[in-house]
Amino acid sequence: MVYGELGRYPMYIDVTCRIISMWCRINGENKFDRLSNVLYNLLLAMQDSKLLECKWINFVKNTLFKLGLGYVWDKPNVSPKWLIAIVKLRLIDAFKQKWYSDIYANDACINYIIFKSDLSIEEYLIKLPIKQRQLLCKFRCRNFNVPFGIFSDHIIPTTCPLCDKSDIPDEFHLLLDCAFFRYERNKVIPGIVANTYNLNKILKEKYHKLHGLIKMIIMLSKAY
Repeated sequence: MVYGELGRYPMYIDVTCRIISMWCRINGENKFDRLSNVLYNLLLAMQDSKLLECKWINFVKNTLFKLGLGYVWDKPNVSPKWLIAIVKLRLIDAFKQKWYSDIYANDACINYIIFKSDLSIEEYLIKLPIKQRQLLCKFRCRNFNVPFGIFSDHIIPTTCPLCDKSDIPDEFHLLLDCAFFRYERNKVIPGIVANTYNLNKILKEKYHKLHGLIKMIIMLSKAY
Protein backbone atom coordinates (compact mmCIF):
# COMPACT_ATOMS: atom_id res chain seq x y z
CA MET A 1 0.00 0.00 0.00
CA VAL A 2 2.87 2.38 0.74
CA TYR A 3 4.21 2.05 -2.81
CA GLY A 4 0.69 2.54 -4.17
CA GLU A 5 -0.01 5.70 -2.19
CA LEU A 6 3.38 7.29 -2.89
CA GLY A 7 3.76 6.11 -6.47
CA ARG A 8 7.34 5.09 -5.76
CA TYR A 9 9.43 2.08 -6.70
CA PRO A 10 11.80 0.09 -4.48
CA MET A 11 15.35 1.36 -4.12
CA TYR A 12 16.77 -1.88 -5.53
CA ILE A 13 15.69 -0.76 -9.01
CA ASP A 14 17.99 2.28 -8.96
CA VAL A 15 20.77 0.27 -7.30
CA THR A 16 20.54 -2.44 -9.96
CA CYS A 17 20.59 0.14 -12.77
CA ARG A 18 23.75 1.72 -11.36
CA ILE A 19 25.48 -1.65 -11.08
CA ILE A 20 24.57 -2.55 -14.66
CA SER A 21 25.65 0.91 -15.82
CA MET A 22 29.09 0.48 -14.25
CA TRP A 23 29.48 -2.97 -15.82
CA CYS A 24 28.47 -1.60 -19.22
CA ARG A 25 30.95 1.29 -19.03
CA ILE A 26 33.78 -1.08 -18.12
CA ASN A 27 33.00 -3.23 -21.15
CA GLY A 28 32.29 -0.39 -23.56
CA GLU A 29 33.87 0.12 -26.95
CA ASN A 30 37.48 1.37 -27.10
CA LYS A 31 38.04 0.51 -23.43
CA PHE A 32 39.83 -2.78 -23.78
CA ASP A 33 43.18 -1.26 -22.81
CA ARG A 34 41.92 0.48 -19.70
CA LEU A 35 42.95 -0.81 -16.29
CA SER A 36 39.34 -1.32 -15.17
CA ASN A 37 38.60 -3.49 -18.21
CA VAL A 38 41.85 -5.47 -17.80
CA LEU A 39 41.09 -6.16 -14.15
CA TYR A 40 37.50 -7.12 -14.96
CA ASN A 41 38.59 -9.61 -17.60
CA LEU A 42 41.16 -11.05 -15.20
CA LEU A 43 38.47 -11.39 -12.52
CA LEU A 44 36.09 -12.99 -15.02
CA ALA A 45 38.75 -15.46 -16.16
CA MET A 46 39.53 -16.43 -12.56
CA GLN A 47 35.84 -17.02 -11.91
CA ASP A 48 35.46 -19.12 -15.07
CA SER A 49 38.42 -21.18 -13.83
CA LYS A 50 36.67 -21.53 -10.45
CA LEU A 51 39.57 -19.91 -8.65
CA LEU A 52 37.14 -17.51 -6.98
CA GLU A 53 33.53 -16.41 -7.03
CA CYS A 54 32.66 -12.76 -7.53
CA LYS A 55 29.20 -11.84 -6.27
CA TRP A 56 29.18 -8.65 -8.36
CA ILE A 57 29.78 -10.56 -11.60
CA ASN A 58 27.18 -13.16 -10.66
CA PHE A 59 24.66 -10.43 -9.88
CA VAL A 60 25.17 -8.69 -13.24
CA LYS A 61 24.97 -11.93 -15.19
CA ASN A 62 21.91 -13.26 -13.35
CA THR A 63 20.12 -9.93 -13.67
CA LEU A 64 20.68 -9.68 -17.41
CA PHE A 65 19.52 -13.25 -18.04
CA LYS A 66 16.54 -12.80 -15.72
CA LEU A 67 15.44 -9.73 -17.69
CA GLY A 68 15.82 -11.50 -21.03
CA LEU A 69 19.04 -9.67 -21.89
CA GLY A 70 21.43 -12.61 -21.87
CA TYR A 71 22.72 -11.65 -25.31
CA VAL A 72 24.10 -8.43 -23.79
CA TRP A 73 26.20 -10.50 -21.41
CA ASP A 74 27.69 -12.37 -24.35
CA LYS A 75 28.23 -9.20 -26.42
CA PRO A 76 28.44 -6.25 -24.00
CA ASN A 77 29.36 -3.57 -26.55
CA VAL A 78 26.02 -1.77 -26.38
CA SER A 79 24.99 1.78 -25.58
CA PRO A 80 24.94 2.32 -21.80
CA LYS A 81 21.95 4.68 -22.11
CA TRP A 82 19.97 2.12 -24.09
CA LEU A 83 20.85 -0.70 -21.70
CA ILE A 84 19.98 1.24 -18.55
CA ALA A 85 16.70 2.41 -20.06
CA ILE A 86 15.58 -1.10 -20.94
CA VAL A 87 16.82 -2.60 -17.65
CA LYS A 88 14.93 0.02 -15.64
CA LEU A 89 11.79 -0.45 -17.73
CA ARG A 90 11.80 -4.22 -17.26
CA LEU A 91 12.55 -3.99 -13.54
CA ILE A 92 9.64 -1.57 -13.10
CA ASP A 93 7.33 -3.81 -15.13
CA ALA A 94 8.33 -6.83 -13.03
CA PHE A 95 7.76 -4.89 -9.81
CA LYS A 96 4.34 -3.66 -10.98
CA GLN A 97 3.25 -7.20 -11.78
CA LYS A 98 4.35 -8.38 -8.32
CA TRP A 99 2.68 -5.38 -6.67
CA TYR A 100 -0.63 -6.05 -8.39
CA SER A 101 -0.37 -9.74 -7.57
CA ASP A 102 0.36 -9.06 -3.89
CA ILE A 103 -2.46 -6.52 -3.60
CA TYR A 104 -5.05 -8.85 -5.11
CA ALA A 105 -3.85 -11.80 -3.01
CA ASN A 106 -3.89 -9.91 0.31
CA ASP A 107 -7.21 -10.02 2.17
CA ALA A 108 -6.36 -6.73 3.87
CA CYS A 109 -6.49 -5.04 0.46
CA ILE A 110 -9.94 -6.32 -0.53
CA ASN A 111 -11.33 -2.77 -0.67
CA TYR A 112 -8.06 -1.02 -1.45
CA ILE A 113 -8.07 -2.49 -4.96
CA ILE A 114 -11.45 -0.87 -5.58
CA PHE A 115 -10.13 2.68 -5.39
CA LYS A 116 -6.43 2.14 -6.14
CA SER A 117 -5.61 0.79 -9.58
CA ASP A 118 -2.21 2.27 -10.41
CA LEU A 119 1.14 3.18 -8.90
CA SER A 120 0.90 6.97 -8.70
CA ILE A 121 1.18 9.46 -5.86
CA GLU A 122 -2.12 10.54 -4.36
CA GLU A 123 -2.88 14.25 -4.53
CA TYR A 124 -4.11 14.42 -0.93
CA LEU A 125 -0.59 13.59 0.31
CA ILE A 126 0.60 16.88 -1.15
CA LYS A 127 -2.34 19.26 -0.87
CA LEU A 128 -4.10 18.44 2.42
CA PRO A 129 -2.93 19.68 5.85
CA ILE A 130 -0.70 17.20 7.66
CA LYS A 131 -3.31 15.98 10.18
CA GLN A 132 -5.97 15.38 7.52
CA ARG A 133 -3.35 13.75 5.33
CA GLN A 134 -2.36 11.32 8.06
CA LEU A 135 -5.98 10.52 8.93
CA LEU A 136 -6.99 9.76 5.35
CA CYS A 137 -3.83 7.75 4.67
CA LYS A 138 -4.40 5.57 7.76
CA PHE A 139 -7.99 4.92 6.72
CA ARG A 140 -7.08 4.01 3.15
CA CYS A 141 -4.25 1.71 4.30
CA ARG A 142 -6.19 0.00 7.12
CA ASN A 143 -4.05 1.42 9.88
CA PHE A 144 -7.02 2.83 11.71
CA ASN A 145 -8.92 2.46 14.99
CA VAL A 146 -11.96 0.74 13.50
CA PRO A 147 -12.70 -3.02 13.35
CA PHE A 148 -10.72 -3.66 10.18
CA GLY A 149 -7.61 -1.98 11.59
CA ILE A 150 -7.43 -2.82 15.28
CA PHE A 151 -6.11 -6.36 14.77
CA SER A 152 -2.49 -6.91 13.83
CA ASP A 153 -3.38 -9.70 11.42
CA HIS A 154 -6.27 -7.71 9.89
CA ILE A 155 -8.93 -10.18 11.02
CA ILE A 156 -12.27 -8.44 10.71
CA PRO A 157 -15.25 -9.33 12.94
CA THR A 158 -17.86 -11.30 11.05
CA THR A 159 -20.71 -8.89 11.82
CA CYS A 160 -20.91 -5.19 12.56
CA PRO A 161 -21.18 -4.53 16.32
CA LEU A 162 -22.95 -1.20 15.78
CA CYS A 163 -25.96 -2.11 13.66
CA ASP A 164 -28.34 -5.02 13.14
CA LYS A 165 -27.03 -5.92 9.71
CA SER A 166 -24.97 -9.06 9.28
CA ASP A 167 -22.41 -7.28 7.09
CA ILE A 168 -18.67 -7.38 7.69
CA PRO A 169 -17.65 -4.03 9.25
CA ASP A 170 -15.07 -3.07 6.64
CA GLU A 171 -14.45 0.30 4.94
CA PHE A 172 -17.40 -0.13 2.59
CA HIS A 173 -19.93 -0.98 5.30
CA LEU A 174 -18.87 1.64 7.86
CA LEU A 175 -18.46 4.44 5.38
CA LEU A 176 -21.52 3.91 3.20
CA ASP A 177 -23.96 1.42 4.70
CA CYS A 178 -23.86 1.17 8.51
CA ALA A 179 -27.18 2.36 9.98
CA PHE A 180 -25.42 3.55 13.13
CA PHE A 181 -23.80 6.38 11.16
CA ARG A 182 -26.82 7.20 8.97
CA TYR A 183 -27.35 10.68 10.43
CA GLU A 184 -23.67 11.64 10.27
CA ARG A 185 -23.36 10.21 6.76
CA ASN A 186 -26.33 12.18 5.44
CA LYS A 187 -24.89 15.29 7.01
CA VAL A 188 -21.36 15.20 5.57
CA ILE A 189 -21.81 13.14 2.37
CA PRO A 190 -25.53 13.46 1.56
CA GLY A 191 -27.28 11.42 -1.10
CA ILE A 192 -24.63 8.71 -1.26
CA VAL A 193 -25.68 5.22 -2.34
CA ALA A 194 -23.93 2.16 -0.90
CA ASN A 195 -22.09 0.54 -3.80
CA THR A 196 -18.49 -0.06 -4.81
CA TYR A 197 -18.67 2.63 -7.49
CA ASN A 198 -19.38 5.30 -4.88
CA LEU A 199 -16.64 3.96 -2.58
CA ASN A 200 -14.22 4.36 -5.47
CA LYS A 201 -15.61 7.79 -6.29
CA ILE A 202 -15.41 9.13 -2.74
CA LEU A 203 -11.86 7.97 -2.08
CA LYS A 204 -10.59 9.24 -5.44
CA GLU A 205 -12.09 12.72 -5.21
CA LYS A 206 -9.90 15.77 -5.68
CA TYR A 207 -8.28 16.95 -2.46
CA HIS A 208 -10.59 19.98 -2.09
CA LYS A 209 -13.65 17.67 -2.11
CA LEU A 210 -12.43 15.33 0.64
CA HIS A 211 -13.53 17.34 3.66
CA GLY A 212 -16.84 15.47 4.01
CA LEU A 213 -15.03 12.13 3.86
CA ILE A 214 -12.52 13.24 6.48
CA LYS A 215 -15.31 14.34 8.82
CA MET A 216 -16.92 10.93 8.37
CA ILE A 217 -13.65 9.17 9.16
CA ILE A 218 -13.28 11.22 12.35
CA MET A 219 -16.79 10.18 13.41
CA LEU A 220 -15.92 6.53 12.73
CA SER A 221 -12.81 6.74 14.91
CA LYS A 222 -14.73 8.29 17.79
CA ALA A 223 -17.26 5.45 17.73
CA TYR A 224 -14.46 3.00 18.61
